[in-house]
Amino acid sequence: MLFAFVVVVAMSAKPVYRMFVVQSANRACLQEAEAYATDTRRAFQVNVPRSSPPNADCRSTTDVSAGGSIDTDIIATPKPPGDATIRCKINGAAHCVEM
Repeated sequence: MLFAFVVVVAMSAKPVYRMFVVQSANRACLQEAEAYATDTRRAFQVNVPRSSPPNADCRSTTDVSAGGSIDTDIIATPKPPGDATIRCKINGAAHCVEM
């Protein structure tokens, strides 16, 4: 009986753990994209060269280092197991949302 209880608890914990891992990957990419958008906004404001995105936690991020404008949206996708799309507005407060 105790074994069955342990199996049921373990099976119910796996989806919760998976959800936590996916959310963590999404959140890490969101924070990275937000930091990149903020740095890019500052670079546009003081007219200095812009850096490329670090892509440490994101699989891909819109690179505005060579072109683009302050009105360009930054789109980022997290590394697996993340499943979101992140959109950041450079203009304004460099606000990012998970889509």
